[in-house]
Amino acid sequence: KMADDIAQAYDGIHKFMYEYVYTNKYTRREEEKVPELVSRLYEYFKKHPEKLQPYIQPIIETEGIDRAVCDHIASMSDQYAIKFYSELIVPKKWQF
Repeated sequence: KMADDIAQAYDGIHKFMYEYVYTNKYTRREEEKVPELVSRLYEYFKKHPEKLQPYIQPIIETEGIDRAVCDHIASMSDQYAIKFYSELIVPKKWQF
């Protein structure tokens, strides 16, 4: 059993997460974009395994490229995945 103060804090976080994250209309709209992002990252890293982080490289030898790419993507924070995806997909402003 949780201590009363811990249970109260947990209940507060739980309520907040459901109200502002899990059921938030904006969050739900953005969530719909995630499968495309993950698919594109997967395709990219499968074609360019040299771009995987160095600690992921040994996984290619032991468990194969598919597992290595999945582990790499799973290790990315949301912000890093979005930034990396944007750098791959969104054209840069031309500099003269």
